[in-house]
Amino acid sequence: MNDPEVSTEGNSTSDELVVRQVVRNPNPPTPLPRSRLTVVTKVYVNLPGENTIGPEPISYYRWLESEERPYSRTISVNEQWSILDLGWLQEQSIAHIVFSNHTKRPLGKVPEQSVIDEWRDKAVELGIAPDAMNAAVIPILYFSPEEGLGLSPTSPKNLRVRCRKGTAKLTYYIVPG
Repeated sequence: MNDPEVSTEGNSTSDELVVRQVVRNPNPPTPLPRSRLTVVTKVYVNLPGENTIGPEPISYYRWLESEERPYSRTISVNEQWSILDLGWLQEQSIAHIVFSNHTKRPLGKVPEQSVIDEWRDKAVELGIAPDAMNAAVIPILYFSPEEGLGLSPTSPKNLRVRCRKGTAKLTYYIVPG
């Protein structure tokens, strides 16, 4: 819609009435499509004899600067710290990495306690090597079998992974920035 804008312009001796027509573009430019990262997580807690507590929702999105495709790998990790292969995203900024420990539960209706303990030991640790080459790795967090987590690292080249005991199957999904 075109709305007239009325103003008085001039000096103190003569006042003129000036009417300007404000023209609005009926077809504003459409924004260019952009890549977007969307994260939705819900956390519940079940206490014996009580109602479920939660969900504690975490939901957000972030516009991405890159049009690159995400990179995904599934690897076996052992007790030695390993560098993450960042694939074709090696020299790019990384917006988000999702880690999943795909070590499966032991089969059987009621596994022995020793089997359950061995399975729990297959937690994957995530660490940081402050100096990307030779420094000692500092463990910062872990995730148990069948668990996962997402994070936005500032220095993905410094991330390291290992299994606490034995080997574990790890999948990671990297979203370029």
